[in-house]
Amino acid sequence: MVFTYTVTASFGYLTFGTGINQDILLSYRPTADVLVAVIFVAFKMYTTYPILLFVGRAALDSVWVELRHLEPEKVASQERCRRIVVTSIWFTSSLLLSIIVPNIGVVISLLGGFAGLFIFTFPGLCLLQMLLQGYVNSSEQPRRYYALYAMAIGYLVIGAFIFGLVTTQSLLTDFSYMPTHVRTPEQCN
Repeated sequence: MVFTYTVTASFGYLTFGTGINQDILLSYRPTADVLVAVIFVAFKMYTTYPILLFVGRAALDSVWVELRHLEPEKVASQERCRRIVVTSIWFTSSLLLSIIVPNIGVVISLLGGFAGLFIFTFPGLCLLQMLLQGYVNSSEQPRRYYALYAMAIGYLVIGAFIFGLVTTQSLLTDFSYMPTHVRTPEQCN
């Protein structure tokens, strides 16, 4: 998947330079081969949505059961209702977001910050938690313990930095515009 996206992005940049659209397929003329590519991208989205929905629904379901301290009998008896409610909310929110957000580039730029969070911060938190719970003995291997501790802190700092920087840049880029009908303070004088 990463290879495919990297090759596609590289060829798009080599073809169009900095004038490339956020949706690379919109940069090409709508010939038959480009339309086939659009159909394949749509097919990919249609087939991956149920997988992502299943994983998201399972995660939300486990959090709900844990927070509500439900007994196994109640979990089993209410499973169908929870599944229908979560799926309906997930689908409705996806539909509303696709209608409200004017451009997929806005979403992709925000997801870049979350990617940094997932890639660095969560593994750093897991490593730190393992160290705090004593999976590595600090008295037997102090150098290893402190090296892993420094690595965990490094992951947390890098993840927080990437998340903050990319998300801030995305928000500033996507939401900072000045409508033409608004006058600046200098124009008012």
